[in-house]
Amino acid sequence: MKTKFYLTCLTILLGFGCAKAQGPTLDYFFNKSTTLPWAKASIYFKSGSQQEIKFFPVNAPDICPFGVCNYTKDVNVEGKVTLLTELITEDQPNSFENQIVLYCFDRNAEEKRWLAKEISQIYKQGATAIILFSHKNEEPFIKIFEDNDLNQINIPIVATDKTNTESILQAAGYEIEEFWQNLKKGKLPSSKALICNFRLWIKGDFERIETPNLTVRYNNDLIKSESIREIVETNNRAQGFIYQLFEPIAPERKAQTVTYFSDYDEKLFYTSHWGKGFAYQGDVFSVFEQSIPTFELAVHEFTHTFFYKNWGGNMSFLSEGVAMYAEAMSIGSSKNNSKTIDYIKKGELLPLKDLVEIEIGEDSKYTQMGYYASGSFVEFLIDTYGQKKFLELWNLVRGWSKVYNKSLNELEKEWHRWLAKTSN
Repeated sequence: MKTKFYLTCLTILLGFGCAKAQGPTLDYFFNKSTTLPWAKASIYFKSGSQQEIKFFPVNAPDICPFGVCNYTKDVNVEGKVTLLTELITEDQPNSFENQIVLYCFDRNAEEKRWLAKEISQIYKQGATAIILFSHKNEEPFIKIFEDNDLNQINIPIVATDKTNTESILQAAGYEIEEFWQNLKKGKLPSSKALICNFRLWIKGDFERIETPNLTVRYNNDLIKSESIREIVETNNRAQGFIYQLFEPIAPERKAQTVTYFSDYDEKLFYTSHWGKGFAYQGDVFSVFEQSIPTFELAVHEFTHTFFYKNWGGNMSFLSEGVAMYAEAMSIGSSKNNSKTIDYIKKGELLPLKDLVEIEIGEDSKYTQMGYYASGSFVEFLIDTYGQKKFLELWNLVRGWSKVYNKSLNELEKEWHRWLAKTSN
């Protein structure tokens, strides 16, 4: 459920593992025995021999993942492979025409590189797909958040691990130990056409159901349309609830999009996000689970996009706080407050000055506390000072004293007194 609206850095997470993560780890996708009904890749020769290659999409928020164009078309490419160890200069526009480029993006460990710029350059040189691999790490997990405009790139960009990279190199006739040593020493040519071919397919043409203020997308091979129509009704109710809840601050009704996935593995593959759901700008991405009520989750995620579309993004604590507040209000729950009181009684609740710095959803130790405490604090602010004051705070991000004429420490003490009254 983590929402992050302003990201300007390149994030490369390598060997990602989280015991509490909602979704399989990367080695599940890179494992040779894993099969995905919505994606597959292989190296092959015209003689008919072939071998499956495992991969994971490179992800950028506006594309999710590259080449799928926000689930509007399938990826289906094949062709000769070119190994690239050094980026070729921009004055060669057709260097990789009709080629699938196998690119080592971190051969020079000391050099800081802007991967989005390099991807754009390879694309402009005619590549039909890009396969990234790491010289340093076994399982690269690559998410790109840069200012560079990547929306014009309509080719698939995927990453593969060392084991699968070695399968491609072996098919091309390389001796593996010698290859890695020569790569490290810079003894390989910057670009070399390989003798093998590569084939890549990803399901991207998702089904769509549209209502006046909502578009729902889903893979109709994995989720039945009858089930999704019930979910559409739930989402429409969630939207209606949000507009009613926040009526005092007069929000505009704006169209929203939600994409549903059949399970955690499918969602992780397409979005690079571990968890049941999350929101980014105008889109919501959720796991569809028939056995679990989804109304409160829909309210939570739509609150993210509702605030973003009306008033822009915000810090994690306020963004998740207002979503947790709306979620609790949607089902009449006091869980945010009761859980926060439990933390206080146990002497475990972090000071508010530390809580507001947590990146909820990423902090492995304090995320659960962050969710409940942020929802409780936002409820306290709205219950005590009203939604219009909260909106002022939202627009100022950290303007506690300007909006409430009180320091964060004073608001914390008042919040704790308010919590004590609610528990009586």
